[in-house]
Amino acid sequence: MAPPFQRLAVLGNSGVLCAARGPQILTFNTEGQAVSSWTHPSARATETPQDGTADPSGDVEMNENEPPAKKRRVGDAESTTTAESDSKQETPSSEQATNGKGQRKQRAPVAKQDHQFIINLVATMDGSHVVAVSGQDKALWVFEHDGAGGLSELSTRVMPKRPSSIDITSDGKTIVCADKFGDVYSLPLVSGQSASNEAENGSEAPSSTQTATAQGKLRIVSKKGANELTVHSKRNLRALEEQRRRKEQLKDMPKEGPDFEHNLLLGHVSMLTGILSVVVDSRPYLLTADRDEHIRISRGIPQSHIIEGFCLGHTSFVNALCIPNTRPDVLVSGGGDKELYVWKWLENQLLAKVDLLSHVQEVIPGASQVAVLQLLSYKPGNSEKTCIIAVCEKVPAIFVFNLAQDGLNFVQTIKTLANPLDAVVLQKDGGQQLLVVGVDSDHEQHSLVAYEHDPSNSGWTAEPTSPFDCGKAESGSGPEVSREDLDRLLYTVENLRKTDMDEAGEDDGGVSTSVQPDDSKGTTPAVEAA
Repeated sequence: MAPPFQRLAVLGNSGVLCAARGPQILTFNTEGQAVSSWTHPSARATETPQDGTADPSGDVEMNENEPPAKKRRVGDAESTTTAESDSKQETPSSEQATNGKGQRKQRAPVAKQDHQFIINLVATMDGSHVVAVSGQDKALWVFEHDGAGGLSELSTRVMPKRPSSIDITSDGKTIVCADKFGDVYSLPLVSGQSASNEAENGSEAPSSTQTATAQGKLRIVSKKGANELTVHSKRNLRALEEQRRRKEQLKDMPKEGPDFEHNLLLGHVSMLTGILSVVVDSRPYLLTADRDEHIRISRGIPQSHIIEGFCLGHTSFVNALCIPNTRPDVLVSGGGDKELYVWKWLENQLLAKVDLLSHVQEVIPGASQVAVLQLLSYKPGNSEKTCIIAVCEKVPAIFVFNLAQDGLNFVQTIKTLANPLDAVVLQKDGGQQLLVVGVDSDHEQHSLVAYEHDPSNSGWTAEPTSPFDCGKAESGSGPEVSREDLDRLLYTVENLRKTDMDEAGEDDGGVSTSVQPDDSKGTTPAVEAA
């Protein structure tokens, strides 16, 4: 089946909607017409097969778009390794005929690589740039927006670890990226000169031995060590020459890790689930949430290693953070708890817990848990109110609250056609507001719907419309995706919830296993001041 629209973003005040559908990104103008589209290179390469499975050549082409493997650092060995892999791929049918079980085990990880879904989509406040994250290859894609819906790709940067959440600073110049190992990096939005030049210069920085040579002195090193004047036997001279040869080879090898500018800002000891960059009274802050119920408040760049405080009180994972533009002193958070939490975050003070489970039970009777997928704020029309929208995973409804001085007041439950995946508030020409929702619908025209603002109660109309022309999304959305794979890609929040085995493993010093064992726990400590 074709994937639905899973990520949405509003491009400033232009009225242009940016929507991600599987591996594809589309833009829609104020009339709902599709203006431009972009498709992940691996999806373009695997569009030919109609059965939803990629052929061996497609797998190879897709793997070429993956992060550089270690074999790329070896000169002659690279061709040998490639030749061996090619020879294995030339006879897949014979291996499958003789050893079907072994063949399925080999292709199992490849099946996950077939779907390069966009897992994050954010835009600068002025709508001039869009940043997208594709999950399987851990790549950050930056696009420039021409103001009328046209997108042009500027750069691609593959992160060391898979990003779990991203944001853009208020000045629109820096990307802050949180990954599943608990690290937060900063990257320039528009990458100028590649950092590889700086890396090369850094790698060629003379050591103490090279410095002595560059200054025109003898090749005798300033520090104690073996050299031609202290080594006399032929065996030791050969060993000394071999050491020098290896040093020269190491200098010629590419620097390990990304070759673009990226700076480590801070670290958690748990998987990061959310990040916010905010400015209050001209002071920048970074708020980060993790799987271990923590909300950390740090100073902004370049002092992000300094912790201002914590908002503690959640009893389950924290997945969604929201600071309204009209009330920057208030933080609303949600995740695996049955309530939404309202904070005076600058004071590390909990204002209120607002029940959410009871509203979910009106839609799904018997529900016992809540997994908050998204929190969104908006200002209804010309009023002075501030409203909060809550979206829960696998709950076919959207919940609207009014932000009061001491908490949240419930306004409305909007029942959707299917499970909502993402939502944004779009301001159209003439001041009309639309609540645009991407839903997990099997119908093409119903996967991106809109609700009109109802001024009478600060809420939205109950009946949705489909003002967007989704026909252009039918091509370029990549190969067909099975329902099982689609659920695995779209519904990941509930997997953050810890089980009894997770908690027992942590008590024993083990690693949590509820979410991908290799990514669930980080080991990066908080960064100290330089």
